Amino acid sequence: MRKRTFGRDARWRIFLLTVSSLLTNQQVSAQDLAGLKSKAEAGDVQAQSALGNAYHKGDGVANDDAEAVRWWEKAAEQGDLGGQIGPGVAYQFGWGVAKNYAAAARWYLRAADQGNAGAQSDLALLYHLGQGVPRDDAEAARWWKKAADQGLMQAQFYLGIAYHLGQGVSRDEGEDNWFRKAAEKGDPQGQLFLGLAYVQGTGVSKDEAEGVKWLRKSAEQNNSGGQFWLGAAYSAGIGVAKDEAEAARWYTKAAEQGSVVAQYELGQAYNLGNGVAKDTAEAARWWQKAAEQGFAKAQYNLGLDYYSGQGVKKDDVEAYFWINIAASFLDQPFVKQSRDNIGRLLTPAQLSDVQERCRKWVQAHPNRSLTRWVTRQQFYGSLLRKRLADRAAWDYSGSTASATGLLIVYGEPGARLKLVGVTVNTKSLLALALSA
Repeated sequence: MRKRTFGRDARWRIFLLTVSSLLTNQQVSAQDLAGLKSKAEAGDVQAQSALGNAYHKGDGVANDDAEAVRWWEKAAEQGDLGGQIGPGVAYQFGWGVAKNYAAAARWYLRAADQGNAGAQSDLALLYHLGQGVPRDDAEAARWWKKAADQGLMQAQFYLGIAYHLGQGVSRDEGEDNWFRKAAEKGDPQGQLFLGLAYVQGTGVSKDEAEGVKWLRKSAEQNNSGGQFWLGAAYSAGIGVAKDEAEAARWYTKAAEQGSVVAQYELGQAYNLGNGVAKDTAEAARWWQKAAEQGFAKAQYNLGLDYYSGQGVKKDDVEAYFWINIAASFLDQPFVKQSRDNIGRLLTPAQLSDVQERCRKWVQAHPNRSLTRWVTRQQFYGSLLRKRLADRAAWDYSGSTASATGLLIVYGEPGARLKLVGVTVNTKSLLALALSA
């Protein structure tokens, strides 16, 4: 299996581009455009950078990223820092030009060598992913360190992950202080990981109450991972008094943002009446959302609901559909037995049709299997496998565990995973931090 890597979504890098100050602080009006073009065509580097920014933002001219890149490159060739960052982002994401990671890396390197922290962080990410440059975690860590030393939150967070995993650097639990640096500046992901470090006692003295304090800070910034884990803390009574209603409230916030694990847990809460009024229809609704994202246990539970008619209209075909998909990822005899038992209730034509639907669903959702759902934030995959390998002694009561994939994180229904001095239902402390 291909190694998962740190691939944050594009939001931070889009932020680096769309914040105008990275390119130019000059605002362009329609009446100034002609004069700006004249200066740019005459070789004025500031005018070229400003004109590229105008085309990118649509200030005084129709948005045209291809034209923006053309002018940025002219400015960049004269050494303009903003002009170098703009083409880097454009080539990385294919804005106005064909996607070209090697070109992105070249432009980021020019800006990085001039000391731009954003370019240093983005170049580090390309080295980590092996996009446009040979994969090299040591080089990635070197550039993240340069950016982190300048105070860039995202680089501090990434560097904390690198030290935590020993990727490109000698593993040093004490270097989790990079999470603290990001957290204290208000980065919600840094706050999330610092909170989990305190809860687990990783790199810091174990302090569950302090951990929950940082989880709350992350959650209150609308970070779905922080919201999920704060809910989990209330559900298990970690660092706070056990409060199922408060757990359900935070699960709801995370679930509404699309957190697949929160959707599953919220379904569980409604199914059992934990912290909310028991409502099997609402349980099925949240399991449906998690199932559509590829969460196999939700798929299985939803299939059972369709079979029994609990919370949904009884439908053996839909029951088979969801349990058959779950069986593709949950290698458990009882899942396949449930599928086969329901299959016997279907006509040959129904069975053929629903199996074809299943094949089409899996083909249309290549990144939605249980073992792949973290690709929404790829870098957590490497985190997960590393932590599972490191924590091989974790107690997987009643389950056959290996450190090779996500399946063991959730295990069979009812499996319990012993973590941080308490027993939490099938939650990996770090793996599920990434439910955003």
